[in-house]
Amino acid sequence: MKIAVLVKQIPAPVEFRMHEGRLVRDGVPLEVNAYCRRANAKAVELAGAGGEVVVFTMGPPAAADALREMIACGAHRGVHLSDPAFAGSDTLATAVALAAAIRREGPFDLVLAGLNSLDSDTGQVPVEVAELLDLPFAAGVRDLEVDGRAFTARLETDDGYHTVAGDLPVALSAAERLIAPSKAPPEVYAEVSDDRILRLAAADLDVPVEQLGASGSPTSVGPVRVLTATRRALRAASVAEAVDMLEEFGAFVDAPDADDDAADASPASAALLEVGTDGAHAEVGERSVWCFFTEPPVGAELLGEAAELAAWISGTVTAVTTIADAADRSGLAAAGADRLLLIESATKPSEQAAALAAAAAERLPWGLLVEGTRSGRVVASVVAARCGWGLTGDAVGLEVSPSGRLVAWKPAFGGRLQVPILSHSPVQMATIRPGVLALRPPRVDAPELEAELLPAPPPARIRTVAVERDDDDTGE
Repeated sequence: MKIAVLVKQIPAPVEFRMHEGRLVRDGVPLEVNAYCRRANAKAVELAGAGGEVVVFTMGPPAAADALREMIACGAHRGVHLSDPAFAGSDTLATAVALAAAIRREGPFDLVLAGLNSLDSDTGQVPVEVAELLDLPFAAGVRDLEVDGRAFTARLETDDGYHTVAGDLPVALSAAERLIAPSKAPPEVYAEVSDDRILRLAAADLDVPVEQLGASGSPTSVGPVRVLTATRRALRAASVAEAVDMLEEFGAFVDAPDADDDAADASPASAALLEVGTDGAHAEVGERSVWCFFTEPPVGAELLGEAAELAAWISGTVTAVTTIADAADRSGLAAAGADRLLLIESATKPSEQAAALAAAAAERLPWGLLVEGTRSGRVVASVVAARCGWGLTGDAVGLEVSPSGRLVAWKPAFGGRLQVPILSHSPVQMATIRPGVLALRPPRVDAPELEAELLPAPPPARIRTVAVERDDDDTGE
């Protein structure tokens, strides 16, 4: 069995520094992302005596240490993508480069990656790599068995576990409890010889240079802000006193209306303008904010936020959902939806993504918000890779810049940092973490929504074998 493993070197989570709004990596201790360590360990276990494990990473010269450590832990060789042309890559440009390298060194029976990276808290790259390689994908593998050309995997989901099965080749991402991580001390992996690492530059990849690095990235990043909390250690003797304190601190002050002058843009929007990333964009498609969701409560959050954005751009709100029961869809209009698109008989992320991508590519909405569930992140990443659009993962806040572009605030390092991200693609995408948006009051003049059926997508290449819902399982 020939297995490709994707690994990423990140700043040590306990030590990060900022300079002029940017995360400083030079001079900061670096380590292999924890989830990537598990992907490598599982690959080594599966490959056995007769297989081959090839580890891929992209980054500056220092990133070669990540490959050396994984080789010291049992991988056979490494591939290091390193070139100034890769600088400024967002998740999609990174995926394009990695997919090209895997294609060059392949074919592979299995592609393994970590569930996400701890520095940016995103799981987009593995999904996008799989999509670019035309491989089926499953996220959050807790248990994995391979028998010949078939595999069975138990996946962690938001509310339990799904057991899935399919045929090789396939791409999978490793959950934390899949296996003990690959680890080796520096004095051990320093002995790994350079001839076990292949270095690839942009010219070595069968990809146009304009699809790589900053030029190939449909998103750009504004200055990072560090979140700090000033604790006043105040105590209230009653609820009324606590409310008075909150009122004094401005907790109940309404946000500015969408009709306020655009000059009142947030510091994030202004900063993006200052670095020249928010220029004029041609109007294409429809002025609508689309929201994709599979559960009514999450849909209500997304639709309320979409209504705020739509007010800024004088647009409409479109709900795109798999909810089949009309009764469960009854509150969507009151939550903010002006139109309803229904995806029927699509229970798997790949099926939902196929239907959503086809509809969005045809109509080109201004924005596309997707539920930030584990399956929703996969759906969004597939759509982004298939259509070449910019995607911000797990946004915790949304704004509209003075020129009418979407600014999405993304957390990093466990929420200690927040980064404003601007998309330059025709359709601007973001996944939203459930529960981070305030529910808007229902509108009283909600229209009657008639569902428009979207074309049925092709069936998924991975089938579901069993579903477990056990919120009390500790995994011990």
